[in-house]
Amino acid sequence: MASSASAVVRFQPGLPVYGAIGLVLPYLRQAAGIALIVFFIVVFPANVKAARTGVPVGGKRATPLWLRASMQVLFIALTWWSALWNAG
Repeated sequence: MASSASAVVRFQPGLPVYGAIGLVLPYLRQAAGIALIVFFIVVFPANVKAARTGVPVGGKRATPLWLRASMQVLFIALTWWSALWNAG
């Protein structure tokens, strides 16, 4: 039987895709935006650890922490803008 941790690992890569689909649907836009922002904040510590320990992605070098952090802030800002600030 699979552990709950392995189920989360298998399910997690699809979460941003599901959130993006939610951003396109007007009746889900705000909920999807909030969920994506929470997701970006929750996975940030894992991104920091991956950058510090040099975890390769697809055989390529790890992305530097400054770039990961900058991208995370950009994703949060764009999600907030598209889902919450621009929700009028």
